[in-house]
Amino acid sequence: MSLSSCATVFKGSLSAARLVGVKKGEQVEVLKDGATMPIETRGEEQFVKLPAQSSHIVVVKYKGQEKKLQTNQVLGGGWLILDILLGGLIGVIVDAATGNWNELSDLFVESPTPGQ
Repeated sequence: MSLSSCATVFKGSLSAARLVGVKKGEQVEVLKDGATMPIETRGEEQFVKLPAQSSHIVVVKYKGQEKKLQTNQVLGGGWLILDILLGGLIGVIVDAATGNWNELSDLFVESPTPGQ
């Protein structure tokens, strides 16, 4: 019972959207409703943490330019499977109600170079 609603317990309410085209160490700023959002580095890539409950339109400041970009929410299928296996209906209801099982799509700050 303690493992029901796996996404709420293990992931929480924030999800990380990958900043495609931004490499480790490069300066980037992401604004949501005028507030600067936290950026984290994983390996060679950078991610912005945003609430998982909805899609977002953000302003990305990168290499002297500003772009308005949208990230969309998608159901994290792994969370649904874990909820069913470990928590049954209770886990599904909690994670569905909170939206914590959602993940966010990538933000294409710079389009990847063909062949990469």
